[in-house]
Amino acid sequence: MAGYVTEIPEGNPTPWFLGHTFVTWVILITAMVNGFGSAMLWIAEGNHLSECANDSNKGCFNSLFWIFLMSSGIVGNLLAAFVVADVKTSTFWWFMTILCACAAFFFVCVKPVEKVRRVKTE
Repeated sequence: MAGYVTEIPEGNPTPWFLGHTFVTWVILITAMVNGFGSAMLWIAEGNHLSECANDSNKGCFNSLFWIFLMSSGIVGNLLAAFVVADVKTSTFWWFMTILCACAAFFFVCVKPVEKVRRVKTE
């Protein structure tokens, strides 16, 4: 494969943790964890936005969320196009692991908000 960077020299046996069966099971298990976590994340995100926003500023919170969501897709696709093919697999894996840990730490630092009281106008 042209442009593919590998860390295993030709002729050496593949380590057990890079074997097809192990990698397949790790991908399946982590995909399930990701699916369950994503469901909780989307519910929590909507709940947090609704607690922060009121009728006068709800467009601001939703638009900021949308901007960050769309920009993450753009940045992710650019990384995939230009960085993945030129970087060693382990370097890319460590970088993404550190980025994921930073994102998880960011969620730990989110402060709970006081619910906005809605005034009924009749």
